[in-house]
Amino acid sequence: EKGQTDRFDWFKNNFPKEYEIEDYQERFPRAISHLLSISEKVPIYIWVSENANEQTGLLFMMHLLRERKNNIFIIDTAKLYRKLFEKKAKKFVPLFSGEIFNELPTIYKYSQENQKNLSDTERKHFQTQWLDLSKNPATLRIWENGEIKIVPEDYYDDFIIEKAKKLIGKKKGFIMCARLVGEVYGHIFQYIGDSFIEYRVRKLIKNGIFEYEGSLEKMRYYGIKFK
Repeated sequence: EKGQTDRFDWFKNNFPKEYEIEDYQERFPRAISHLLSISEKVPIYIWVSENANEQTGLLFMMHLLRERKNNIFIIDTAKLYRKLFEKKAKKFVPLFSGEIFNELPTIYKYSQENQKNLSDTERKHFQTQWLDLSKNPATLRIWENGEIKIVPEDYYDDFIIEKAKKLIGKKKGFIMCARLVGEVYGHIFQYIGDSFIEYRVRKLIKNGIFEYEGSLEKMRYYGIKFK
């Protein structure tokens, strides 16, 4: 509970009101309660892709389900997308499960017919990983070489600055923050929310790299340029 309280406090202190932290704070315990109310007679399928966000969620769920007797199956969406849709995968592999649409039924059917439920050893491995991860106070995780990697929260600051230079160009004027965030989000090749990218833009403003005009309340309300 302390960890959850600390997390919500961090959000409230660092993110603008547009991200509806209070709503998230209300939904979070309901989601946990819903998960724990699943009957032990039914199998549980956990959809997860190759990103730190969903992989962290997987570890947390395995921790919450540690006492349950349900058969648990993991549907690795990116892995199965490459396997079942080879031609499409040459051009596009989803960064997160929500990017998959029409292919979901095929992936689910394949999983039901071909995958085995997690063994006790595999379940304990995930549970141990969660306990190790939850002890680290870092605020940014990325997915690299098939595992969660903890990095400093300014890890992408240089990348943000690089994209800002290209967008501003020779004009030297203000560009909308939302445009910069979209440019970074589209080229970062990690499933990191636009809210975190905008958080780092505001940090770069605070650190004197950017100056701004407008209101910092929402990313579409202000523009930035280099000092």
